[in-house]
Amino acid sequence: MPGLADRIADRLPGPVASLLREAGSGDGREPAYSAPVDGAALRRAGALVPDGARYYVHHAPNASRLFVYNLRNGAQLLLLPARALLKPAGAQWILSYQAGTLLPPGFRAVRFHLLGDRIALVRVVPA
Repeated sequence: MPGLADRIADRLPGPVASLLREAGSGDGREPAYSAPVDGAALRRAGALVPDGARYYVHHAPNASRLFVYNLRNGAQLLLLPARALLKPAGAQWILSYQAGTLLPPGFRAVRFHLLGDRIALVRVVPA
C-alpha cells in the first residue's frame, strides 16, 4: 500500500510530486533537494503565508536552473495551499531568496520577515 506522501503526490504537478515523494522516502521533514536550498526557511515562509495567498519567488537573475527549479518547487510544496506565481504581477507576498534586491520593481514592502541568510518573506502592495 502506498504511503501518505505517495497518495498526495499522485494529485500534484510532476516536479512538486517528485519532491514530495522524495520527502516521504526519508524522515518526512524535508524534501531531498539537489541544490543548496534552505528548506527550513521555506517551511517558516509556509507557516506565515495565508492559505490561498499569491506569492512570487524572487531570486538572483544569474541563479542556476537547477537551483531555481529546486527553490520554486520546494516553495510550492511547503507553502501549500498558497498559490505560486511565475511572474511578480499580482503577488501579495514575495519570497526573496538571496536575490540581490529585496523586491522586484513595482512593489512596496508592508511587512517583513527575515527567514534566513539573505532570505526574507515580504508582504507587498503595488508601488
